[in-house]
Amino acid sequence: ERASLESRLIESAKALEESQEAVQKNRDAATALQHQLDNKERDQSAAKHFLDVAVGECEFASPFKYSIVVQLRNRGERRSTDVSKQASDRPVFQSSSFLLPTDSALVDDTLLISAFVHVVDPAALPGASDVGGESSRLLGEAQ
Repeated sequence: ERASLESRLIESAKALEESQEAVQKNRDAATALQHQLDNKERDQSAAKHFLDVAVGECEFASPFKYSIVVQLRNRGERRSTDVSKQASDRPVFQSSSFLLPTDSALVDDTLLISAFVHVVDPAALPGASDVGGESSRLLGEAQ
């Protein structure tokens, strides 16, 4: 009977060793998968998406100096054209293309476009913060 017990003990020890080896293989596989997931997540977070916005031809009712501001509502980062050099009802902007940073969930955001008119402010004192006594006024917004 002792030989039978020793035999079962040896078999149990072998089974335990095999189970421990299987557990270690599973741990190694899980660790490798976790590294792959971490790398994928890092790659996705490093990948940037942009919305390319170009301000084309604009037409206003009256000839003034204008500027256009664009932003994604949920992002808050604003980009602006320069102030048109000459008063015109069809202003031309030197900087009129923008890359707005976004993510792949762009469908959940709204592009907000604001138009500003730049007029001479007779109340502005020389040397005030507005350049050349001009001030900007929000003309309107579109989504």
